[in-house]
Amino acid sequence: MSLVRNTVGTLAILTAALSIAAVSGSSRVQSAVGADASGYIIEAGSSGDARRAVGTVGGEVTGDLPIINAVAARLTDVQRATLAGRNAELHIIPDAQVKLATASADAPPTSNVRDNFTTASWNNNDGDHQWATSWIESGDDGQPATGNIAIQPVVLAGLIGTGKLSLKGHGGALARSAALPPGAMHATLSFNAQRQSLGAGDFVSVQARKDGGSAWFEVGRIQGAGSDKVHQPVSYDLARFISADTNVRFATNSSANLLQGILAPPAVYIDSLQIVYDSVYATGTAYPQTISADRLHAQGVKGTLVTIAVLDTGYWKNSVVDTNSLGLGRVLAQYDATTGIASPHLLGMGSTSTDDSGHGSHITGIMLNRQTTADGHYFGVAPDANLVSVKAFNANGQGTYSSVIRGIGWIVQNKTLYGIRVLNLSLGAQPRSPYWEDPLNQAVMKAWQAGIVVVASAGNTGPAPQTITAPGNVPYIITVGAMTDNYTPNIPADDRLASFSAAGPTYEGFVKPDIVAPGGHLWSLMPTYAQIAQQHPTYQNSGSYFTMSGTSQSAAVVSGVVALLLQAQPGLTPNQVKCKLMSSARPAVNPVGHLAYSVFQQGAGLVNAYDARYATTQGCANSGLNIAQDLAGTQHYGGAARQDSSGNFYIANSSGYAWNQGYTWNQGYAWNQGYAWNQGYAWNQGYVWNQSNYTWQDGSPPGPTSIAVSGSATSSASAASINAWVAQE
Repeated sequence: MSLVRNTVGTLAILTAALSIAAVSGSSRVQSAVGADASGYIIEAGSSGDARRAVGTVGGEVTGDLPIINAVAARLTDVQRATLAGRNAELHIIPDAQVKLATASADAPPTSNVRDNFTTASWNNNDGDHQWATSWIESGDDGQPATGNIAIQPVVLAGLIGTGKLSLKGHGGALARSAALPPGAMHATLSFNAQRQSLGAGDFVSVQARKDGGSAWFEVGRIQGAGSDKVHQPVSYDLARFISADTNVRFATNSSANLLQGILAPPAVYIDSLQIVYDSVYATGTAYPQTISADRLHAQGVKGTLVTIAVLDTGYWKNSVVDTNSLGLGRVLAQYDATTGIASPHLLGMGSTSTDDSGHGSHITGIMLNRQTTADGHYFGVAPDANLVSVKAFNANGQGTYSSVIRGIGWIVQNKTLYGIRVLNLSLGAQPRSPYWEDPLNQAVMKAWQAGIVVVASAGNTGPAPQTITAPGNVPYIITVGAMTDNYTPNIPADDRLASFSAAGPTYEGFVKPDIVAPGGHLWSLMPTYAQIAQQHPTYQNSGSYFTMSGTSQSAAVVSGVVALLLQAQPGLTPNQVKCKLMSSARPAVNPVGHLAYSVFQQGAGLVNAYDARYATTQGCANSGLNIAQDLAGTQHYGGAARQDSSGNFYIANSSGYAWNQGYTWNQGYAWNQGYAWNQGYAWNQGYVWNQSNYTWQDGSPPGPTSIAVSGSATSSASAASINAWVAQE
């Protein structure tokens, strides 16, 4: 099987050969499997029945998956064929890798990379963002403290100024690279320069190039003749060199006679060097205000005593997430679904860092960050909620169906112990079967049935129709698409749907996503050592923060909103939470008051935490669906979406919801509370599944395809993952 993560991702069941680490504490059956064995999930009447069945053919059980009455196992081709031939009741599914999914990063007005030359090092980083490389010296001794090209630190620099870069001699050069956002329109190199004893023919050439090209272009010179008593400000336009690999270089060309070389050799001194550019990175958080969560914070509603389970790449121990706004510990437990090891934390203290990817840290920070802005607004949506962190993916954002299912099973088993009310799944894979046959979806449905509100990303696979990923295609849960504020959080009229946000309907005819939330250029926590941060250093902000885009981030926003609702009204059921979110959402409308985007693109509209808290609409979610019958296999369901002979999607028995597959996502619109929905949300009605009423596009479900985690590359055909990295919006 394969999974991919949402920041653009898809979840899928793929044919794959993959061994799975055994769950700690599970017993092994005497087996006769070797290196040619592959990973499978075997579903039966119970996990015990599945275990015994595997044992009869000499297979190796690697873990129990009781939440779906299954085991993970390794079987040879002969063993698999024998097992399938003996018992037609068994459901044997290939196990595959799973990854995370996310889009990319976005921006404030300007950002910079900078070197103040305070220390004798070629690796100083003094700006908002990190340089892509260290300084590289050529034609000299290669050392930062000696030679003709060297850094001269200033003693007590903090009191009397920065250090300086000294450029002397002839034939030497010093170069460094910065990853500037390709979407930037402006970039300027600036520094302070001071000449010493330059002759008429002496100069330092200031050069630049883009995309790591071989040819350097001179943008200016610092030349003689003359000396300066003080440093002079100098700047050069680098707009035409903007690229993901923008290089700047200083090349020396000066000579000195013997006396000059002893007393005052020709030199150019430089300090406070920086490249300032249009940024695609946020420098703070506006999304709590965009969704009116700040209005609930002001009422004391911050997610207190509500536990969110985050199934992702792990957790980064950081004080603003480790404790709530009262300073109390709130990381109640950590569970590694790849090893089966659980680590409960007394009084919410004692957490450890387990995230080598960075995706899980970013998602968790969006929900829980208790840091505040200068004007007192929280960075996180639910700054006082509790956390249970479940690790199911490695540093590359890769995992397996079985590890994700095992993690969900552990969450359901321990929901009462830790007060787990919300499960965030920022991952996805392309559907390969009806929603009810996918084992991951079955586990997700079990969690919803157990009273846990499941929030999943729609996928970063848009904007085409029928691109919703699994488990976002499960009709019961809350599936979230992404919008962006277009870098103008105070101007809602130019907000738009993110181009990567997946669109419905699902192949079973359900309208998805259910709602949309901020998912463009979100600023959140990530350690600098994380793999995503290492792969995209330009998006690292102020050390501990990183900017990413994707429906992974949108799902995290909504999981935080759910925690706020459950603090305010602890008795709400998952269906009631979903109804409150959808009935209070604000759809984007055009200037004449019509829907700006189809319901298959924006669902009910932009989530609004405050309005959801006070919404009184009843019974508007999952009407006509019976999850118990669905899980039992006695009844399955299709949605109200249909496709006409021209390929247009529409809602049965309704008007105003037709979509001709035009991708109207790049236009800004206001999110209007006043739009009147036809038929009172009738489009969310479930219908008894009937293949004659709704058919798969092109006659059958799509064939196997891989999926990828947020920030990772799409995996091979046998891989699955969380949501994949997408470009900034």
